[in-house]
Amino acid sequence: MEWLTFLLCLLAFMGFAVAKPNHYKEVFGTRPKGNVTSQLTIAGWLCLGGSLALALKTQGTYGSLEFIGYMTLAVLLLIAIFATKPSYFRSLFYLVIIAMLLSTLYWIIF
Repeated sequence: MEWLTFLLCLLAFMGFAVAKPNHYKEVFGTRPKGNVTSQLTIAGWLCLGGSLALALKTQGTYGSLEFIGYMTLAVLLLIAIFATKPSYFRSLFYLVIIAMLLSTLYWIIF
C-alpha cells in the first residue's frame, strides 16, 4: 500500500510540473492548448489528496509523516529528471501508470 501512496504522490507532482507551459513544452514539444493546464492542476490535487487519504487509512496518524516523506522523495526525483533529461519524463509517466495498475491489482488480489 505504501508503494501506491508514493506513486500517487509522484503522479500528482508530475501533473503539477507539466501544468506549467514551459515544462509542458519541454516534455511534449508543443504548448498546451485550451484549459489543459488547469485540468492537470486539478488532477494533481486529486492525486495528492488521494495519496494523503490512502496514507492515513493504512498507517493511521503515522501516515501523515509518511505522506510528507513521499512528497519530498517524489519532488526530488522529478527535479533530478528535469535537470538531467526532461525527455525521460514522458516515459516515467507511463511507468508510473503501469506501476499503479499493478500495485492496485496486487492490493485487490492479496
